[in-house]
Amino acid sequence: MKKFVYPAVVYYDEDNKIYLMYIDELGIGGDGLTMEECNSSLCNALMNYVITALRYDLDIPAPQEYESVVKNNSNNKVMLISIDIDERKIKKLA
Repeated sequence: MKKFVYPAVVYYDEDNKIYLMYIDELGIGGDGLTMEECNSSLCNALMNYVITALRYDLDIPAPQEYESVVKNNSNNKVMLISIDIDERKIKKLA
């Protein structure tokens, strides 16, 4: 098993009453009416991103340093998003 951990910036859209999370280095995001829904949405997006990259032997960008993401997004929350994947099983499916 390999763990993938990325810092994600959390936004709250007051107009639409929805949470948004974004992993900048991967260009993926998630959303939800609650933080839990938003977190789940982003974990699913991260899982799909990593599985696709592994299946096609694509490079997966390294995560940014958590502290630098926090520093650059001082008006927003930053959370660590993590998933565990068995790379051997994914590569066998390709």
